[in-house]
Amino acid sequence: MLILLTFLLAGPVAAASPNQAGLFYERAQLAFQESRDQAALEWLSRATNSEQEAGRGDYALGLEKAAATLFQWGQVRWQEKSRELEAKGLLRKNQHPKFFFEELRKRYPQSAVADDAALLFLEDGFCYEWGEDPACPAFEIRQYENFLETYPFSDRRAHVLLEMARRYRALAERYSEEAPWQNLARAELCGAMAQTLWRELIATYPGADEAQAASKSLDAIPPEQRPAIPIPPGVFGYLREGQD
Repeated sequence: MLILLTFLLAGPVAAASPNQAGLFYERAQLAFQESRDQAALEWLSRATNSEQEAGRGDYALGLEKAAATLFQWGQVRWQEKSRELEAKGLLRKNQHPKFFFEELRKRYPQSAVADDAALLFLEDGFCYEWGEDPACPAFEIRQYENFLETYPFSDRRAHVLLEMARRYRALAERYSEEAPWQNLARAELCGAMAQTLWRELIATYPGADEAQAASKSLDAIPPEQRPAIPIPPGVFGYLREGQD
């Protein structure tokens, strides 16, 4: 029944041939515009397979084209939902359609946009508001660390480092406050880690927007509050286990 329903939604489809890739892409885009997302996915797969069977172009480039198409479609659906939720005053996390992003990560995990989809998933699962409890920024730092371990050469690395620094700075401020969260040792250590990440951004990505933002944040720190040497990331493992 499911197979029949999918066939009916997609319409009659002839067997893939070397000359049909362009037609399949057109039908994929038409199905997407008509909000028939499953059919669009099927037509895109047929287009990609048809190109490979025809021996057109590089195999890897064909997969990247399909992955980029899925990412583009996913962004459109995401933005549509954002506008709908914002109009109702209900814009929150974890309420956006992720069908195309999920398919992208499943079908093309090594594509150039796989990390973009993964980061979008990651940040959509973050706390909507941090509140007073430091658990949210600490959790999000760990999630960003996992992302960088999975995608060490991601072109979103500068963004991730800046967001990690922002959360370390927030933790430093929280641990500097009165009870119940006051812990001056943690405050100093988190502040030092934020500065270490800002310095890494400035040195690694000169001229980037993230590096400029890091420079402004670092300039706002009084010299006497800056560590003499960068703090290695391994020093901060104790934060995860709640040790002093």
